[in-house]
Parts: sequence; structure tokens; C-alpha cells
Amino acid sequence: MLRRACCLILALALALGAWPATPAGAGVTLEEERKIGREAYDEVMAQMPMVEDPDCVEYVRNLGRRLVGQLKDNPFSYTFNIADSPEMNAFALPGGYVFMFRGMMTNLDSEAELAGILGHEISHVSYRHLANRMDKTAPLNMAMMAGMLAGILLGAAGGAPQLGQALAVGSMAGGVQQYLAFSREDEEQADYGGFKLMTSLGYPGQAMAVSFNRIWQQERMLGADVPTYLRSHPKSPQRMERMNDLVRTVKTPPRPQDDSEFLRIKTRLIALYESEQTALTTFARLVKERPGDPLPIYGLALLETRRSRFDQAQEYLEVLKKRWPGSIHVKRLQAKVHLRRGEFAPARDLLESVIVSHPEDREALHSLGQAYLNLDQAAQACRIYERLLSLDPLDDQARYDLGVAYGKRGQEARASLHLGLAFLQRRNDRAARFHLNRAVTSPELRDDELRQAEDGLARLSENDKRRAQRRLEEDQRRREEDRRREEDRRREETGRRNDPRDASGGARRPPWEWLR
Repeated sequence: MLRRACCLILALALALGAWPATPAGAGVTLEEERKIGREAYDEVMAQMPMVEDPDCVEYVRNLGRRLVGQLKDNPFSYTFNIADSPEMNAFALPGGYVFMFRGMMTNLDSEAELAGILGHEISHVSYRHLANRMDKTAPLNMAMMAGMLAGILLGAAGGAPQLGQALAVGSMAGGVQQYLAFSREDEEQADYGGFKLMTSLGYPGQAMAVSFNRIWQQERMLGADVPTYLRSHPKSPQRMERMNDLVRTVKTPPRPQDDSEFLRIKTRLIALYESEQTALTTFARLVKERPGDPLPIYGLALLETRRSRFDQAQEYLEVLKKRWPGSIHVKRLQAKVHLRRGEFAPARDLLESVIVSHPEDREALHSLGQAYLNLDQAAQACRIYERLLSLDPLDDQARYDLGVAYGKRGQEARASLHLGLAFLQRRNDRAARFHLNRAVTSPELRDDELRQAEDGLARLSENDKRRAQRRLEEDQRRREEDRRREEDRRREETGRRNDPRDASGGARRPPWEWLR
């Protein structure tokens, strides 16, 4: 339990920029930073559960892209994901990989608060706060650094606590705590950077103070067990005062704030990812507190669909049709109920009407693709999934379903290509290698498709090398630990033998001799 808490604190430190200051000329290049971040990202994505709901993910990515668009100089390509964890947390890896925890989003009250958190994390990346401190990690190499970052963060989130614990104990632990220390300068810079990003989009700066105050409630909950490197961080009052000074100093014209989409996404996260009882209790309370508000009814309809209670879901949908007349959200959910009931033709017709007015709606496209597949309209399904991949090339579910659709059309090589690439994204290397090897031996593929398959196999080979290197480094670390323990044991034994108070010269007397 203590190790788990330590890992959580280390991850919170990383999430809020807890890498100590080092000279500006730190020798980590942009390419090395990208490589470290990518390797750590792969580890996290392989082991930490993610929110996969297209609506929720696209919402965060759109907000993140808008904030990144305000950067003057940006050497990185940012990636935004939502970790399926109830922790109120967020973190950014080197190179532009930003993770917002589900629990953070469901505990905030406005899009402006979320923009403040995202802006803070984006600023840590853009100012290269982690990269400018990596010379502290010598003699760790890039692979070890990536593994350590991923291990600490996974340990904190609960995705792989054993990995986080392994990297937070032993000889490395002292070094980790030595160079993981809060830097007030970095924090102030990231706060100011995030403040500039969010206010440049018209969000009120005070919302950043509100969101940070929520986060630092956790520090008070940790109490006396908080380590010194966390206690040395500026406490909430100081940080809030600095935020308030920024608000008073930097005048921004007020703009009307529309939180309807944020609140809808928050409702989806509760309905689809919280425990069923928690979601039910939450929405039942909100129905009483906010009569006439469609969102609690929307949440209940989502929850009942998730629970496969389709008659109850339909009852809530009928209420929603009156409160949200013509809403695409109601139409999409109605189509989802049809799909789950096996009523594929009505689902298809409803979704096609949604796509006419919203051609890039990923939730509707995914559902329409499923309707086409179940109606044996594989050619139409292929077009839908290709459109989804044009919107998001990293959509592994669309990639997998495209492989299934090609298989139904009898195009085995293309089916193998996309199934292999989908398994590669899902870190199922064995299945990925099987399908990609089948794809590269087929003459059916176009040159660009063949290159995709070959690139996928090359990534698999790189994964194998990386794992072998990690195993080698772990074996070396274990041997070093064993050597140090043996040296300590010998020194202790030598000390006992040379102790002048030991008349036996260190020789142990059998316990029964004391009875004579």
C-alpha cells in the first residue's frame, strides 16, 4: 500500500511538472525527446485502459488541438487521450503525449476548467521541462528512461502497479527521489503558459484557479504522509493567489461560455464508465435537482442501453425526443438501441440521416459501419471505415472493422493488412505478425499497402529489440543489486569478526552453550 501511494505521488508530481531545474543546455535533442516520449507512450497505451468512446475522445482532442493552435513555436505533434481511471489526475509525457484522466473530467464543472488543465500540461511539454532535466538521469539510457516514466505513471494509475513498484524500489529509488523534486520556476512558467493558452481562446482565467484548487484538495487528504518533495511545492493558497494576480493583471474581454457540450461529454463518461450503481445514483439525484434538464435523462438512457435494458432505455428516449426535438444525440442513441436489439435496417436508415447533416460524426459512422456489416453490405462498410480512418488514422477499432469488411468481400490480403495493423496498435504482436506476414506475401496489395505492411513488420522487430534490451537491462540491474547485497553482507560479517567486544573473534556459539 505504501509503495502504491508513493507511485501515486510520483505521478502527481510528474503531472504537475515536478522535474527539477537543470542548465538550459541539457543535452537531450528534440528527436531523443520524441523517442523517449513515444516509447513511454507505447508502454502506457499497452497497459493502461483508455476511454474509447469516440464522442468523448474527439471532444478532448478538439479542445487540445485548439489550445495547441495558440502556441507560437511548436516542435511537437500532440496526442490527447483519456485514461479510464477515476483518479483526479492528468499528465504529459515528453514529445507531446497528454493524458487526461476520466476522474478529472467528471470532477470539473466547466470547459474552461478543463482548458486550464490541458493548457498547463501542454505548456510543460512546449517548455520542455522534462527534457531539460533528463541529464540528471545519467547513466540511464533512453530506453530505461522511457520505461521508468511509464512504470511510475502506470503504477499511479493502477494499470500496472507491479511495473511502477519495480521501478520505484531498489538502488534506483534513491536516484528517482533525488531528481524528482518540485521546481517553482517550472510550475510558474507552466501556469502562466496554460493561462495564456486558455485566455487566448476566450476562457476566463479564474477557471484555472478553480480547477487547480480541486486538484490540491488531494494534498490535504494525504496529510502527514506527504513526502518532503511534495510538501515543498507551493500550497494551494499561494498558487491560487498567483492565479488571481494573473486574472487581475491580464485583462481579457469576457465572452459568453457555452458548457453544454462539456456537460454532455461528462454525462457520457459517467453513464458509460462509472459503476452502474454510481451512475444510477448520480442521475437519479440530478433528475430531482434539475427537473426539465434533458442531460440526466440522456445519462439514464445511455446507462440502460449499456445494461441491455432496452425497454427502459426506449422510455427515456421518448422523453428525450420531446425535450431535445431533432437532436442527433437522440437519433444516434436510438440507432444504438436498434443495433443492440438486432434491428439493423432501422438503425442503418436512422444513421444515414444523421450522416447527411453530420458527415464527420465518428460515433454515428462507427454505428453505421456495424449496421452495414450485419446487413452484409460489406462494400458500404468499407467506405465508412475508410472515412473513419481518414478522420483518425489511429482509430484501431475502425482499422479492425475495415479488415473484417474486406474479409467479407473476399479480399483476404487487405483483410490481413488491416487486421495486422489493428493488432499492432493494440500491442498484440503475435496476432499482428501473423496477419502482416500473410499480407506481404500476397500480390494483391498496391505498393502503398505493401509499404504499410512492411512498416508494420519493421515496428514489430523494433518492439522485439526494445523488449530484449529491457530484459538485459533488468537482468543487469538485478545482478548489481545482488552484488551490492553480497558486499553489504560481507562488510557486516567482517565488522562482527573485528569487533573487540566479541571475545570469540566473531565465531557464533551455539545457543545451548549459554545454558552451561
